[in-house]
Amino acid sequence: GVQLRSLLTRLELAIKRPIRRIGLSATLGDMDLAKAYLRPDAASSVQLIEADGGEAELKLQLRGYLSGDEDENSPSATDAIAAHLFKHLRGSDNLVFAGARQRVEIYADRLRELCEREHLPQEFYPHHASLSREHRDFVERRLKDPAKPTTAVCTSTLELGIDIGDVTCVAQIGAPFSVAALRQRLGRSGRREGQPAILRQYAVEAKLTPESSFVDRLRLGLIRSIAMIDLLLEGWCEPPKPQALHLSTLVHQILSVIAQRGGASASVVYNVLCREGPFRKVTTEVFADVLRAIGHPETGLIEQAGSGLLLLGPAGEKLVEHYSFYAVFQTPEEFRLVAEGRDLGTLPIDNVLAPGMLLIFSGRRWVVQEIHDREKVIVVKPAKAGVPPVFGGDAGDIHDKVIDRMFAVLEG
Repeated sequence: GVQLRSLLTRLELAIKRPIRRIGLSATLGDMDLAKAYLRPDAASSVQLIEADGGEAELKLQLRGYLSGDEDENSPSATDAIAAHLFKHLRGSDNLVFAGARQRVEIYADRLRELCEREHLPQEFYPHHASLSREHRDFVERRLKDPAKPTTAVCTSTLELGIDIGDVTCVAQIGAPFSVAALRQRLGRSGRREGQPAILRQYAVEAKLTPESSFVDRLRLGLIRSIAMIDLLLEGWCEPPKPQALHLSTLVHQILSVIAQRGGASASVVYNVLCREGPFRKVTTEVFADVLRAIGHPETGLIEQAGSGLLLLGPAGEKLVEHYSFYAVFQTPEEFRLVAEGRDLGTLPIDNVLAPGMLLIFSGRRWVVQEIHDREKVIVVKPAKAGVPPVFGGDAGDIHDKVIDRMFAVLEG
């Protein structure tokens, strides 16, 4: 969001007129903050349009499961959740938010197995950022096709921004990291007149033993789910964090402004990004420290001409000239997975694979045939068994109010 606002400000300065900015959200709580976000210098000029009514009836269920049960006659928590999803979601369009990409692959594989075991058409498909664009498009098209019941087992890739039409139910395995995310996901359901919004929440906790830790006994995953549902029903969601400096994005934009202008003075860059742009929490002292850090000979991102003009340094030129510079986030080094000449998607390099190893990917099971390090390609073929790969990812921040509510639930 900060990068987008910075680009909009720079565009307005270049064309010497304001651009109309429109924000659309179902998860905002404080509208004054939203106005200031769109127009920091003229928040009062922002017109607020609030839709009245239209709220769908909400049907909600929270189910708990135990993992680590040694009873051979009892299904694992994963199998029990998959069986419940299969029973209640089959025959309609749904989204199952499984959290991490590894869990997406596990549940998609279990649900595919259940379809095959019951000799039923396949309705359950994985959807996450590591899968090929072709596969994701296929799943999104199926979700919009009323003749083909489809459930996407997904990460936050289907949380917002992609048109998939209305879904019957939203399932959430484990609590998300924010109430806003839960609210955004639930908004996919109940869009048709007269249809309720349906949320199925699944919590998995370790089976308690005499040796169980104090943390396990608190059932924090379940408590977080309860706290977030409470806050969701109250209409609360997390406010933005205006105090953040976003220095990594600032460095990106400094390089971008210098590249755009073929060089710029420090005062011009500060005016564009910090006085006019979104980096208003950055003082001149902090800005000077940032310039010194990225201009250090060991860093080499920028250098200063005798006239005082800031120019790109050797490392800065190399960064700016690469296509990946357009995004402010880093993407990990990845291998392409290929089966019978068709791309399945990409896999992070932190997975240790060798020919003969088994893999679950794209909701199917594979065996690794060949690995081509130079081309970063892994060739696979279908197999009868598989192991879900490891995907990287950062844990999300939990707002203090969610933690306070968790404490209140425990006290109650």
